[in-house]
Amino acid sequence: QEEATLASLEMQLAACRILAPRDGLVVHAQQAQSRNSSPLAAGGTVRQRQPLLTMPDLNQLRVEVRVHESQVARVATGQSVSLRFEALPQLACSGRVLAIGKAPVPTNWMTSDVVEYPVTVELTGPPSQLRLGMTAVAEITVGPLQTR
Repeated sequence: QEEATLASLEMQLAACRILAPRDGLVVHAQQAQSRNSSPLAAGGTVRQRQPLLTMPDLNQLRVEVRVHESQVARVATGQSVSLRFEALPQLACSGRVLAIGKAPVPTNWMTSDVVEYPVTVELTGPPSQLRLGMTAVAEITVGPLQTR
């Protein structure tokens, strides 16, 4: 019976194909977990169409910055952003505000009195030296305070 099970599993493995949308770098073994998902583990069961790998498009890099509540009303989509990266101080990069979060970034006990909103910045022509996860400092060119 064990040999039959092994033969069946080997046949399934031979028929298995994992397709990538493009050539690239695999960064994460699984996307953020939801209540209905379980972590990937050797020998674990996966369901049909379950994401197994994440491959970011390195030509469309984005940075999520946090903007203090006293300044977020001055930020609007489309505004220009200049970025500097801690690991590459000589490199300047530009971008634009793509989205502004409606809910504040979750806090912890150390930052419970600070309210910041996530702002997504899309990089314009990101240089090849950039790597995922680098620390960035962003300066957003803002307009006057918006009172809506």
